[in-house]
Amino acid sequence: MHSLQVLYLDGTIISNISNVLQSLRVFPYLKNLYLRDNIMNRPIATIYDIELRHLSQLEGLFLDYTPLDANFLQSIGVMTSLKFLSLYSCGIRGTLSNQGWCELKNLEELDLSYNEFEGILPSCLSNMTSLRLIDLSENNLSGNIVLSPLSKITSLEYLSLSNNDFQMSNSFESIFFNHSNIRFIFLDNNKVITETKTRNWVPNFQLEVLSLSNCHLTLPNFLHYQTDLRILDLSNNNIGGNFPNWLLENNTRLKGFYLRENAFTGPLTLPTNTNSVMEAFDISNNKLNGHIPTNISSNFPNLLVLNMSENVFDGCIPSSIGDLKSLQILDLSNNNLLGTIPQEVVMGCLSLSIFKISKNKIRGQIFPESTNLKQLNILYLDDNEFSGTISNSLSTMSTLMALDISNNHLSGKIPTSMGNMTSLYGVAMSNNHLEGPIPVEICKLDFLFFLDLSKNNLCGSVPSCFNQLPTRHVYLNNNRLEGQLTHAFYNNLSLVTLDLRDNQFIGSIPQSIGNLSSLRIILLGRNHFEGTIPDQLCQMKRLSMIDLSENSLYSHIPHCLGNITLEWPRYD
Repeated sequence: MHSLQVLYLDGTIISNISNVLQSLRVFPYLKNLYLRDNIMNRPIATIYDIELRHLSQLEGLFLDYTPLDANFLQSIGVMTSLKFLSLYSCGIRGTLSNQGWCELKNLEELDLSYNEFEGILPSCLSNMTSLRLIDLSENNLSGNIVLSPLSKITSLEYLSLSNNDFQMSNSFESIFFNHSNIRFIFLDNNKVITETKTRNWVPNFQLEVLSLSNCHLTLPNFLHYQTDLRILDLSNNNIGGNFPNWLLENNTRLKGFYLRENAFTGPLTLPTNTNSVMEAFDISNNKLNGHIPTNISSNFPNLLVLNMSENVFDGCIPSSIGDLKSLQILDLSNNNLLGTIPQEVVMGCLSLSIFKISKNKIRGQIFPESTNLKQLNILYLDDNEFSGTISNSLSTMSTLMALDISNNHLSGKIPTSMGNMTSLYGVAMSNNHLEGPIPVEICKLDFLFFLDLSKNNLCGSVPSCFNQLPTRHVYLNNNRLEGQLTHAFYNNLSLVTLDLRDNQFIGSIPQSIGNLSSLRIILLGRNHFEGTIPDQLCQMKRLSMIDLSENSLYSHIPHCLGNITLEWPRYD
């Protein structure tokens, strides 16, 4: 024990931190101390430098998730051997002082992320000439990075300033002109000041990761000289112009390519070379048009994520996508795609977990009879032109959790085999031409949270077993449902929204409705209910919206309803 070099005291309750630190004198060779996620009766912020001086041999101090304040940084300068300091998410507020911590001349890695620091960076930071890693992300720091000491720390390999209030130049030359070691740059959610005149600067470094999302920048010129990128994120910048195919051609080792939420136009062209390490390709929410390239699977054979949603792509879904055996997420929604779902896709994409083709013009059968999507969790086929009946192949997807086939031209009955889809928590089938009764087999869905069967031609009564479902939101409006509601929703304590408008329900509104203690919205308008409005409605303390219009109700409106704050119902 005398020669102990690494000590973990994470996740403990420390009644007297001074005693703990004093006791560490028996470990003269201690190099790394972990005090993360601790509860201390005496705040560590009150520790004096004299209590830390005997730990001057420490090279690593890790206090993540342990409550601190800015005074601690002023005391830590006595730990002159420190190379690694991590104060991640310690709730520290205030400015970064020029005293104390700036004496740590040997520091190589500094993590002050997820705190509440504010103001500009202190000039003494430039004295830490051994720093390889700086993470100041998720704070409230400000100032122009060009004028900060960061431009002078040429030893930097990793820099993260994301989610602050910094300003920076669009060219990046003035910040990183003398840097040759930098490999990782994260500057998301800061503000870029676009320079009116820029030159073709050839940097001395080759980046592996560059993340500049939500910075309101133009496409940086220095990217033309980067050939070793692994992750590139330029999302949410409103960058225009033609799709930058050269980024893919120049960087053949890219694993993550994120250009979503920009304004790129024109067709999508891909390089001829194969990138076998590309895992995520996200160009969603742009203005790209033309056909989806058929060579996307041969270019990126090991894709895990393919997101091309919210563009203007037309033509058919390439059957070659079925060659992407490892693909987990496929999102082609919000385009102008035509044709049918290729059999090759539902048979070949063995790892698919999320499949979205909403808001296109896909037609034909809702899903091929034969599928091989054994791991599918989310399936969104809504707002297309599917017709015919609902295929029984859906029932073979035992892992499916969310299904949306609303706003199509589907007909026939809801298959009873849906009861086999026991993982479902959300089902939307609204605005189709479905008919017949609601199958009682739906009551086998023990996790069903959301059910929307509205705007169809469903008939018959609501199965009484619905009172056993855990559903919170039920939409059965605009059908031809009938009968009474005596048992259908009796004592459902989880129900929040119940919409039964525009049906043919009869009888009285049951007094048991008062048992629906979580209900906030109840819409029963345009039915054939009769009798009085039950006083039990007043037991529903969370109620905010009621529609009982166009029924045959009579007698008075319960006075107690005046104590409930109601909203005018929306019919949409």
